[in-house]
Amino acid sequence: MRWTPLQRLSITSGAALTLLGLGGVVSFYYATRLTNAERVVARTNRNMAAASRIIAGTQDGQRATKAYVVRGDSLARGVLQAAQATVEDAIDAMDEASEDNPRQRRLLESLAPQVAASFTEFRTTIAIRDHFGSDSARRFLERSTPPHETDSLMKIVDQMRDEELRVLAEHARHQSSTGTTTLRIILLGTALTFLLVGLSLQPMRAGVAARLTSHLSPVDSAAAVAEDAPVSGSVGTAGVRLQALHRAVAALAAARSPAEGARALVDAVAAPLAATLAVVVVPNGAGSFTVLHASDSAFDIVSPELAAPVAETLRTGVPLVAASRATRERQFGTLAGLDALGAPGAVLFVPLRLDANIKGVLLVAFAGDHEFGEDEMAFATTLGFLGGPALASRAFTS
Repeated sequence: MRWTPLQRLSITSGAALTLLGLGGVVSFYYATRLTNAERVVARTNRNMAAASRIIAGTQDGQRATKAYVVRGDSLARGVLQAAQATVEDAIDAMDEASEDNPRQRRLLESLAPQVAASFTEFRTTIAIRDHFGSDSARRFLERSTPPHETDSLMKIVDQMRDEELRVLAEHARHQSSTGTTTLRIILLGTALTFLLVGLSLQPMRAGVAARLTSHLSPVDSAAAVAEDAPVSGSVGTAGVRLQALHRAVAALAAARSPAEGARALVDAVAAPLAATLAVVVVPNGAGSFTVLHASDSAFDIVSPELAAPVAETLRTGVPLVAASRATRERQFGTLAGLDALGAPGAVLFVPLRLDANIKGVLLVAFAGDHEFGEDEMAFATTLGFLGGPALASRAFTS
């Protein structure tokens, strides 16, 4: 199949837009990965800050407990409560951030009980100080077991920091491995897009526009259709008939008399059907017929021989067709009046209908035989429906 210039232009424009869309998709992918990397960095920083708050809060709680044991400082109770609240908030934040990291969660599960035990010990020490004195509280505080000491907590927190740094390093390596390739794809897609956009804008040049317009002219388009699909050669003819119907509708709407309407019908049917003669005949109320308009001014009288098929069409409201000379003579006789005007061949009688009433007949005659297709009959019948109302605007008399 040979591509037409319009098809090639459409393909070029579509390719440019497709590449532009792909570039946008790749850019979105890269931006998403960059945003995810920034989120990982932010989460790592938050987790390490939370781990630091756990250690700092535990140490603050220990100092407040010792201050209360030694000096009985009443402010130490508030400091201890604030330190415990800070540590609990930090543990909750790390618990939420470590949902997708099993190793970090195991470390957190090991850290949380130790921190809770440390603050339980601090509160117990304060209670002993209140009830049994500072000496008893000092002895209880100094007998802390190794798992609850600050050094053990620091070790777990250091492991948690190492785990966060490991996850961050993995994301950084993956981002680095794909970032360069992604940027190259974006650059290549952008360059190809600009190239195809330049090709799409070529019709703006006067010479290219002239060649493209000449290729898109009706003659060349019809030739291309005939070359690529000979069977579809009737498409152009159908377009001609459709344009004729449009013109007929406009002319009938503007017609001020039945004579002008008859002229519009004759003009509409003659060229599309390549007819030799087209005539609009109406009854005159005296038992005979009047020629309202004919494509050949020499046809001004309806002969008795021709009056018979016209009357039959008026009576039945059904189109009468004779596709050949032999069929015409067998059905209607010789119709010498048509022969004298160069139309000895096929003939078609179309009723001009207004609802159930027939207001006239459209006669179409040919110089030779003519096989009427379904589309041609539909075209003629449509003209009959359009012409009926135009002929009913006034009565006809002899």
